[in-house]
Amino acid sequence: MPIIIYVLAKQASTSYFIGPEPSFGISVSNICSSISSWAVREQNRLWHESSGCRQAKYFLHRPDYSRVCFALNLAKKDLRILVGLLTGHADLNRHLCITGILQDSGCPLGQEEDDTTVHLVAQCSALMLLRKSILGDFTLPLDTLSDIHWHLLLRFAKALKRFYRP
Repeated sequence: MPIIIYVLAKQASTSYFIGPEPSFGISVSNICSSISSWAVREQNRLWHESSGCRQAKYFLHRPDYSRVCFALNLAKKDLRILVGLLTGHADLNRHLCITGILQDSGCPLGQEEDDTTVHLVAQCSALMLLRKSILGDFTLPLDTLSDIHWHLLLRFAKALKRFYRP
């Protein structure tokens, strides 16, 4: 098989170019770069056009490779908590109600809203002082949730002590 490839490559290199002039070669790195940037654009387009993942879209607007490296270096327990916060699949009443474990999806801190990660991280008035000390403000606009670095989300979750299982 390698001999056939060698013969074909030799024939192609000695033949004349057929096509529009002028012709020039395209490097492999150029091709890989183009494919990679197309894949990122396509991933972003599909992410923004999809109708699901409502809570995750608040925290994840675009790919961020430095955050991916941060997450991959976390301990399994911390990664579970971070993924739960980012996706809304955390041990919070709203998710537990959807899965059939609980009957009440309300915030256990006396709020009238559902107990979701977005409510917990950005809006719950019972957590205003903690949010101010860790995340920098008493309440957070929903469009700024993707700007919070994940190590701050983990610090916030650890301070709440609601996510760690014995």
